[in-house]
Amino acid sequence: MRVPILMFHSISVAEPRARTRSLYLSPRRFRSYLGHISRLGFRGVSMGEAMTHLARPADARREKVVCLTFDDGFADNAEEALPILRDFGFTATCYVTSSLLGAYNAWDSDLLRVRTRMMSRGQVREWHDAGMEVGAHTRTHCDLTSCAEASERQEEIEGSKTELEDVIGSSVSHFSYPFGRHDASAVAAVRAAGFSSAVTTREGRARSTDDRFTLPRLYVGGNYLVPIVLARLFTRAGDWASARA
Repeated sequence: MRVPILMFHSISVAEPRARTRSLYLSPRRFRSYLGHISRLGFRGVSMGEAMTHLARPADARREKVVCLTFDDGFADNAEEALPILRDFGFTATCYVTSSLLGAYNAWDSDLLRVRTRMMSRGQVREWHDAGMEVGAHTRTHCDLTSCAEASERQEEIEGSKTELEDVIGSSVSHFSYPFGRHDASAVAAVRAAGFSSAVTTREGRARSTDDRFTLPRLYVGGNYLVPIVLARLFTRAGDWASARA
């Protein structure tokens, strides 16, 4: 069985000076994607539910689902994406950078030439209380493969889990590697921290046989053509990169 896991970032219109404009997906186009998914008979779900589908036997009755994920925890995920998700009755997972709540994208604002607001504590709670899922994305959005000490990596991973659980008053079970970068030590640390899954930026649809701590996703950029995105979601075109990885 295969489940496509979509990866979004900012649901906003890119500012003219912004670099890497594919990181910004307009609310209008986001709504269009969800509309196509819905009309094709698929339902948008969070990582927790997606994992349940991946665990089912191959001969089990299969519901048509697409997992929706957001990296970083931008305020526009709560302000723009959440109302649209509610309109369709979909759920999603937002992987939040826990020490930057109410701040901005300090890890790449100079590179992108844009400061994008991060969710506040209240918005994280609003997201969770609306039936959405909160996942962890480290404390500072660091590259886990560049941590000089194991204790630094542990603090980034376990600290993000603890901080977010304190905000929402509930368990945080799913993780996303910043920049998609991971190695054996990072994977082992995420497992040890008590997470149930972790996603990468490796392209492909998730398979029931995949390692639950190195799951692939399908990136959705703001400049991507809708037919191409849909082909990667629902056909073997989305499996090609995963098969070669």
